[in-house]
Amino acid sequence: MSTTARFHAPRSYVRPLSSAVAVLLLAAHSVAQECGVPETLEEADRTIFVKAVSGDGDTTVGELQRPSPSSTYDVRVWKVGSAPQTIALDGVAGAVSFDGGVVVGGYRNPAGSETHAFRWTAAGGLQDLGTLGGDFAVAQAVSSDGAVVVGTSTIPSGESRAFVWTASGGMQSLGPFLGGQTFAAAVSADGSVLAGYH
Repeated sequence: MSTTARFHAPRSYVRPLSSAVAVLLLAAHSVAQECGVPETLEEADRTIFVKAVSGDGDTTVGELQRPSPSSTYDVRVWKVGSAPQTIALDGVAGAVSFDGGVVVGGYRNPAGSETHAFRWTAAGGLQDLGTLGGDFAVAQAVSSDGAVVVGTSTIPSGESRAFVWTASGGMQSLGPFLGGQTFAAAVSADGSVLAGYH
């Protein structure tokens, strides 16, 4: 399967919070409470950032600040009916698959100072996806079935490139766009279309 990349020029905008969005945020907050996230979104003075919720609504992923005075965060999964689980140290959560079975993001590689993209499953644990030769990579999105991961990595020159990862192809650069850097932001449910910016 090939993945089509669509890049757009970055734009900033502010949009009022609609009632539909408010309902979605309330629903996500209820899931987080069921999974053990305090209503204040703090745990013993430790900040929690909730990044994504699965399509079925049972899994929330985000980051939990390490105990004070640390300013780093660990990637955590909150699943309805299960205890919260830390899946990566010193990292960021990117996204979760529709059924909550696959979580992607980035973490500091314990073997060095680089940040690598990762893919996590309950059965397989943390899978280091590496980088495109640079010292930083983070997975930003995942297809519904968890098979296609997209994100951004630096290359040896230090420039950023959007990437797509599959089990069969590994991490592949989608190259420059109009001669410049590229950044991945999202992927379609079936993994066939990647969206990003340059």
